Amino acid sequence: MKILCLFPDVVKDAGVQYDPSTIANYAYNLAKAFQDFTTMSASLMPRLKQLLHSDANGDQVGKVLFRLLTY
Repeated sequence: MKILCLFPDVVKDAGVQYDPSTIANYAYNLAKAFQDFTTMSASLMPRLKQLLHSDANGDQVGKVLFRLLTY
């Protein structure tokens, strides 16, 4: 999510520097971050489902959700 917020600044910097490759590099890094996120979330989702269907306390569920949301 953090990387998405950088897009306006990346476009501005690319314009100031007359360097369109800045946007291409940003797009590559965004795609890489998305791939990392989907891989990580795929491994955490079964654990989250297990916690939600068990007698887990809110702290355990919160830790898994925090890892997903702060990636």
